[in-house]
Amino acid sequence: RSVNIAGAGGSGAVWSVLITAYVDATDVTVNVAAGTTVSGAAATIYDRDTNIVVRGGVWDKVANGGTDTLDNHIFRFRRVDGITVRDMTIKSTYGKFAVSYGDVTNFLADNLTFNTHSDGVHVNGPGANGVISNLYGSTGDDTTCLAGNDYSGYNDVSGSIYDVAITNVFTHPILGACGVKMCMGNGTTVDRVSLKSIHNLTPAGISLSISNDT
Repeated sequence: RSVNIAGAGGSGAVWSVLITAYVDATDVTVNVAAGTTVSGAAATIYDRDTNIVVRGGVWDKVANGGTDTLDNHIFRFRRVDGITVRDMTIKSTYGKFAVSYGDVTNFLADNLTFNTHSDGVHVNGPGANGVISNLYGSTGDDTTCLAGNDYSGYNDVSGSIYDVAITNVFTHPILGACGVKMCMGNGTTVDRVSLKSIHNLTPAGISLSISNDT
């Protein structure tokens, strides 16, 4: 199961961890040490989903919004071991990320065409063992982003990201945005990421950006 504790990740970040062992009714062992000590904070415990596939179709959010910040994503998946989104066209004229992954393992985003207001594929940590490939179209912000800790309001989970392959990105991000962006912050790392055939097709755009903050 997963545990989220607001603020325990450090600098206000959510601490998102996996329970690896049960000790007794009030103690468990988790896989990552807290970034800071907090008191009086509620712990939210989640079961994890496995092996989800969303495939095919044209998904058009148009300008529809959500009831809160996180509802503004088009696809949002959290706490999943084995998640695939592929072979589709995703559109929006308002809102945030087209495909938003967070606290995931064994994830795939493949053969996606965008015409979106914000990011294409955006991964919030913790995340591991992922493939992002064959991306086309245009995005109103970064085509792909790996974020250890995201911007305030979108950091419902946070943690390190590792073992991700990003290949065949042929997109037109908005001027100044990135084909691939990686940002850490608050003690998280983005590690062992391989890049191949990254084509930012916007003149004067940025193919790759690596940042130590959010």
